[in-house]
Amino acid sequence: MTPRGPLLRIVRGRVLQGKEADFIERCRARVAVRARTPGLLSFMAGYRRVEGGDRFVLISSWASAGDAGRAAGPGSRPLAVETFADVAEVGSVDEYDLLQPSAEGILDAPGAVLRLTSANIRPNRHDDLFRWLNERGRALRAEQLMLAWAMGERTASDQEQVVAATAWASPLVIEALAEPGRAGKSLFAAVDEFVTDTEVEHFHAIELRLPEGLVDLSSRRLIAARFNTRESAGGAQQALATSLQSTSETPISLAPLGSPGNAPDQAHLLVARVRMAEYAPAERIIVEHEGEILLTATEPAPREKGVGGVSGELSGMQPDTGGL
Repeated sequence: MTPRGPLLRIVRGRVLQGKEADFIERCRARVAVRARTPGLLSFMAGYRRVEGGDRFVLISSWASAGDAGRAAGPGSRPLAVETFADVAEVGSVDEYDLLQPSAEGILDAPGAVLRLTSANIRPNRHDDLFRWLNERGRALRAEQLMLAWAMGERTASDQEQVVAATAWASPLVIEALAEPGRAGKSLFAAVDEFVTDTEVEHFHAIELRLPEGLVDLSSRRLIAARFNTRESAGGAQQALATSLQSTSETPISLAPLGSPGNAPDQAHLLVARVRMAEYAPAERIIVEHEGEILLTATEPAPREKGVGGVSGELSGMQPDTGGL
């Protein structure tokens, strides 16, 4: 059954032998043309090597099934079939009801890892699963670790199914977060109580090289961090400004905490907005300067312009995917 509200679409397929570079260039061209399509909320693309050939995944979220159909074709035959006809074969198209909150924007983060987890929900455990995910997600503050995320659910042949698509700065982040022995499974053993038939796929994120006119499509990350001294805060501010291009576009704010003053040992708050692809190095710079990250969130793009642009409105802080 096609979702009637916000939709999550996952297209999988196989890249034709010798066409790997052509496929990536086609992805880049497709994003350049369609990135501001009305109704498009987010897009992620990845590939992985399987038995000597490349498999790909295209993950998009839409404000409605109607928006997806008009812009990307029906789920039964998406436009991707024609778009990649001479470089790749589409193998499957899966559609889900998109769950909120979800990240918005185009993922353009070189070196990132896409993790796609799907499972069947055990009978009468739907509410228990999502209650656990909410609680675990708050405890983990998973929004500090993920670059992007989208989660969906559907019912097929009377079976409730769930899928989570998440993007991470590197495999090391996933390994550090997951419980031991969970390769090919959900991150935490507790999830097994609620789901069966779990499948996990990891993909290399495709570097889309967004044109300068579309660079704002990579939703920015808002970071607020506390420093114990003015010196450490100033050092982090200077390092961020020197190392990250996006800080020249969105100034870094620095202010004393507590009563007004400017004593050397006074705690300071730093607030920065960086591109999604620059979040991981920004976090590393803050930690290296002895800062404590208090808040991080995605700044989504205005929906009336597709995913283009950057607004000051923050998306939901908890992405309900902490356990998958």
